[in-house]
Amino acid sequence: MEYNNLLELAKKRRSVRRFRPDPIPDEFFDKIIEVARQAPSGFNTQPWDFVIVKDRELRRKIVDLFPPQDDLRAPRDFRSAPAYIIELGDPRTKAGLPEFLIDNESMNEPIFVSSLANSFLYMILAATSLGLSCQWVSVVTAPPIQAGLKKLIGIPDLFRIYDMLALGFVAAEPMPKLLRDTAGMVHYDYCSKDEFRTDEDVASFAEKTQAWAKAQHKL
Repeated sequence: MEYNNLLELAKKRRSVRRFRPDPIPDEFFDKIIEVARQAPSGFNTQPWDFVIVKDRELRRKIVDLFPPQDDLRAPRDFRSAPAYIIELGDPRTKAGLPEFLIDNESMNEPIFVSSLANSFLYMILAATSLGLSCQWVSVVTAPPIQAGLKKLIGIPDLFRIYDMLALGFVAAEPMPKLLRDTAGMVHYDYCSKDEFRTDEDVASFAEKTQAWAKAQHKL
């Protein structure tokens, strides 16, 4: 793959909140999972499992698990997506780590979480390459929703729900993405405090991103 193709894929990847009802071809799910399972994981433990949810009634039941907040009840949210992919983490895979890490949760937990994050991102990029759009539904990590999802779908208690991806064909194109300047985030070798943003700089940019996010969510 050429670098420019990869860069264009990264730029094309956007979170959306309004989907067309068009069904997703079955082979797309196979392709997405095939890419996701190639992701790097700590000591090749591959701690992931995936639940693909296409059934309309099951999707409705999943939505009913979420709290009745305005942003989740709006018609422009993940409810309109024709499919979800729920990524699960299997803590038993930590047994594949070196012995000195197995019983050290402060060290093995970041490896476990980062491995799941890698495959989730691969899944998003694969979906983007197929012309699909996505929305992260990270609120599934809340304990009450995790418990409800496990009971509803039949997921064993020992698994951890890492995140859920809403998938579909976009119905409303997202706004141009607000990005920080490259020069302000890249540092070489030895660094000094003066090279990094001040508290005021961070607060100012946070205001901009909040305004951007609110406008984006209204699309």
